[in-house]
Amino acid sequence: MQNRRAMEEHSPGEKERLMKTTLRNTFFVLSVAGLLSTVGCTVPSLHPLYTEKDLVFDPALEGKWVEAGAEDEYMALSPVAKDDSTSEQTREEKPQLVDPPAPESQEHKAWSFELEGEKYKLTIPYKEGKDIVFEAHLLKLDNTLFLDLYPHQSILDSIGDNYYASLVPTHLFLKVRQIKPTLQLAALNDRWLDGFLAKHPRAIKHERINKVLVLTASTKELQRFVRRHSKTKGAFAKPF
Repeated sequence: MQNRRAMEEHSPGEKERLMKTTLRNTFFVLSVAGLLSTVGCTVPSLHPLYTEKDLVFDPALEGKWVEAGAEDEYMALSPVAKDDSTSEQTREEKPQLVDPPAPESQEHKAWSFELEGEKYKLTIPYKEGKDIVFEAHLLKLDNTLFLDLYPHQSILDSIGDNYYASLVPTHLFLKVRQIKPTLQLAALNDRWLDGFLAKHPRAIKHERINKVLVLTASTKELQRFVRRHSKTKGAFAKPF
């Protein structure tokens, strides 16, 4: 598909200008139309949170995960049991210090992370057998892990070039508290950010598109802002 490659050929300034123009005339922003109805209370961004040097990999992230409640402001996901898991007899002999893996019967509800080149492919069940699929980049800023989500190329390809003038895929950010024994995630909180920007409108570049807050800051500016507020109370919240 040519739309993403064509956008990347422009300079950063031209890219931002084109994106803003497109956003003002958009029918929908892909992440807003799709993920915001599934992973609520998060904020789309025109630019990624990562650079190549920020990317990390953790084999523990691969696999399937199902929701297991909440831990403070984080959503907790438990790993789905695998076919080659330890036998019932062996498990009974070991003390259960954490919740056991979720049964395979819950796989249809599972978030699935698959390693795909230098990134992960994240599949999230939506409804009636329809999935939302993302490119997920795991990154570390200082000592904190984050996931940067971007619509998977298969989703962009399925839309077709004819809609490119009315669609701008965006990035979404999730803070990762831990991966094991449960995967705990929190999203950049749109309500907190909306209130914060009302008091500090120049804190980070943004636009409001059909009442939706969209970050337009560069990656460097995003990282500076996220570092500053990664531990701010309320800045990140359970993404459901």
